[in-house]
Amino acid sequence: MNQVRVAVLMTVHNRSAMTQRCLRSLRAAVHHLPTSQVRVFMTDDGCTDDTIIRARATYEDLLVIPGSGSLYWAAGMAKTEQAAVAWDPDLFLWINDDVVLDEHCLPRLFEIACSPVPGIAIGATCDPDDGNLSYGAVRLRDRHPQRVRLLPTSHDVQLADTFHGNVVVIPRAIRDTVGAIDGHFAHAYADFDYGLRATGAGVQIRQAPGFAGTCRRNAPRAAMTGGLRTRWRNSQDPVTGLPWRSQVRFLRRHAGWEWPLYAGWSIVHRLWRG
Repeated sequence: MNQVRVAVLMTVHNRSAMTQRCLRSLRAAVHHLPTSQVRVFMTDDGCTDDTIIRARATYEDLLVIPGSGSLYWAAGMAKTEQAAVAWDPDLFLWINDDVVLDEHCLPRLFEIACSPVPGIAIGATCDPDDGNLSYGAVRLRDRHPQRVRLLPTSHDVQLADTFHGNVVVIPRAIRDTVGAIDGHFAHAYADFDYGLRATGAGVQIRQAPGFAGTCRRNAPRAAMTGGLRTRWRNSQDPVTGLPWRSQVRFLRRHAGWEWPLYAGWSIVHRLWRG
């Protein structure tokens, strides 16, 4: 049997212990893939701690791609993917470095992705603090592409509209159909954008039964304070804000003729209500 080549895509910045926990869990999960060659492609987005040193010690087959320190998630993952494509993998596995994989999750995810009709397989995660669903596949609530609800876990495979990029398996043929991760987003939106592009191309997004691992839920965005200038500056932070260029890029692509209304309302509401 030919080996299945799996490219693991990660981007990291100064979360050494967290990244090492993720890689340890990946190493344990890979033991259940005896016919696969799994290589980690990791963008080092300007780490100043020992993240990369410890990562190399934890996972042997790892290729590090240097970053600028200002790539954040979207551009970092796009850069990682670009390096991985040259290796010609059969599958791409996206993992956030704050995920701890369940040891037995990968064969199930690969089977769902590589069914007779290939699709994108999503692994839901639970928060280790309360055991509740934290990230996974989502469905749109209405026509507005930013209004979504998390798909609850189930004993069955479920179809979704798009996804959080925490644990994602994408066959090479689907990546070639959908295209590359869009690194022009400031940080967020690139995963939701990829999922909506996939569904628009007729690709099924399937959430696997149960949980694929744990991932702590991000803290809610704090309400903004101060004057309009301060609020505007804070709203453009790539991680804690919602930069207007990313919003416009996302809405123009996925919201149809209504995108200027959605974008304008989002920006005004953010500035006035926080």
